[in-house]
Amino acid sequence: MIKPTLIIQDLSAVGQISLTVATAIFQALDLPIATAPSTLLSTQTEGFGTPVELDTTAWLDRSFRHWQENQLAFNGVLVGYLGTADRIKQLTEWVRNGQRGPVVIDPVMGDSGSLYPGIKSAIIPAMRDLCRQADIITPNLTELRLLTGENELSVHDLLAAAGEMFEAEIVLTGVREGQLVNTYLLATGEKKLTVASSPCYPGHFFGTGDAFSALLTGWYLKGLPLTSAVQRATADLQVAVEQTAALPQSERKFGLQTAALLRHILTES
Repeated sequence: MIKPTLIIQDLSAVGQISLTVATAIFQALDLPIATAPSTLLSTQTEGFGTPVELDTTAWLDRSFRHWQENQLAFNGVLVGYLGTADRIKQLTEWVRNGQRGPVVIDPVMGDSGSLYPGIKSAIIPAMRDLCRQADIITPNLTELRLLTGENELSVHDLLAAAGEMFEAEIVLTGVREGQLVNTYLLATGEKKLTVASSPCYPGHFFGTGDAFSALLTGWYLKGLPLTSAVQRATADLQVAVEQTAALPQSERKFGLQTAALLRHILTES
């Protein structure tokens, strides 16, 4: 019996991010998926002003009930941008009761020290509750500080604090340190910290967190140990960043260039 992986993220009409890029990555990895847009947006949330939004909360509620009535089981769940506290609470309830494999949560809330445009602070405690239902969480540095409430700690101390707060494996992404971008994995059961590194390119790259969480989830569900999945996802993401780095900053708001990444995945899988 086919058990797809459920991807719950926003669907942006403009922008190679979120559900669009995750779908392509899972297809390249030959993993069956089910998709549930958490919201429909006219553009991604940065670089184009305030997007036009179509709320899918009511549709999701009916979909969750429909899946439960049909006893649909999922191989795993990947969660990205949810946008509001109400949608997060809705998903938290389904995760508690749904038939699913590992749950990977990218707690999309902010970056560069602040919340994303349109995100309200009420999202933070709701996201903490959702992350307590996760098997793996993949925050960036800003999001991990928001989740823990710790704004001054070093990266290592911050991860230690998060390890006390959450039972999930913690994958801290996008930490720029010198000429490198580091990804830290805290295996909470073992209290073991490992790091995967890639070169740091100047400027901002939209959608790297979305692509990384999809790559990590895909490789993990294909059977790689989590440490190996983090290393593989980091190396794969670098392929897309290298291709995108050739673009001027004004064009990067359309998201990552993924052609080279997808060809790379096809040769690996």
